[in-house]
Amino acid sequence: MSKKIIWVVAMFVLILGIFLISGTLKKDDDEEIKKAVYSLGYPLTVLAHIEILDSKNAIAFYEWGHEEEASFGNVILKKKLWGWEIVGGGSLLLLEESKLNGGHTSLRHYLSEYTDLLRGKIVDPNIAEVRVITRYGSEYEATIVEYNNNDKFWFLISGEDFLGSKVTGFSTAGDIIEEIVIE
Repeated sequence: MSKKIIWVVAMFVLILGIFLISGTLKKDDDEEIKKAVYSLGYPLTVLAHIEILDSKNAIAFYEWGHEEEASFGNVILKKKLWGWEIVGGGSLLLLEESKLNGGHTSLRHYLSEYTDLLRGKIVDPNIAEVRVITRYGSEYEATIVEYNNNDKFWFLISGEDFLGSKVTGFSTAGDIIEEIVIE
């Protein structure tokens, strides 16, 4: 009779374990990432975009603060057994005189496939395209994302070193609106 009890307990533990693991795996990634971003506790945080890189890595972009104290940033997240965890990131104060508000984040310590992230909030509504030329001559077009009723930001993730890159914001007519160098 004790073998039956051990068998029933073992089956119960196995079924409970499968239930818990499957429940964890089925959690909504976007909702879990939102919770992680808002857990930073910054005032007036607005989640701008979540970029899922693969099943275990993501980058979330956010804005926080208001007016002359507003900042734009990103967090690097890894999926752990019990949900998404912030492992790095940063934010920069938005400069009134900058139309691209560019910033750089090194991904080397967090992701194996990617090494660098460029990003910034676009504050000139005429900027329709953002291009990056690295110091090695490689050219990229950054992704532009609209969020929060007509706000826009740009980002570019790569395995190439972006320090020293030239970032240019163009109008729809192809005119240069702003050009910055990432230091």
